[in-house]
Amino acid sequence: MMRGILFFVGCLFLLASCNKANLKYEKPYFDFDSLINAQSTALVNAGTTLSKSVSLNGTQDLSTVKTDSVVMAHELEVFRQLDVINKPLYRTAYDIVDGDRDLRSNLLMRTYKAKNPSPVPFITFYYLHDLNHLKKIESVYHENNTLYLTEREPLPRV
Repeated sequence: MMRGILFFVGCLFLLASCNKANLKYEKPYFDFDSLINAQSTALVNAGTTLSKSVSLNGTQDLSTVKTDSVVMAHELEVFRQLDVINKPLYRTAYDIVDGDRDLRSNLLMRTYKAKNPSPVPFITFYYLHDLNHLKKIESVYHENNTLYLTEREPLPRV
């Protein structure tokens, strides 16, 4: 009986230690969560409308949706996937090129380029003066598993 109680208490201790708070990690490159949360809140509070255009085999479809927190969470999820660059595995996996000028605008660029194969081979931030004035993010996200290979390019303006 005592062994059963000890086993039960041990299991509870292990479950309690698997708290998500323990899974937090430093963000050496960029804090995507803060950006996404701030953008989502600002867009919802402003009462914006989201327009999406999809083109497939020469046919174009346009849809418009009133934003709310659920819609914005879904639409901005692709940017959360870019946070993989901050995981401990990729802590030193990127070279940073900062301060280049975009030839198509007056913006500066900061680019993170993967030294080795990575789900995110590059991310380029376009900003005015400093990263607090972020205007655009360009990147590619590769997802590869046994069933499929996908590639996403999150390119909307921030």
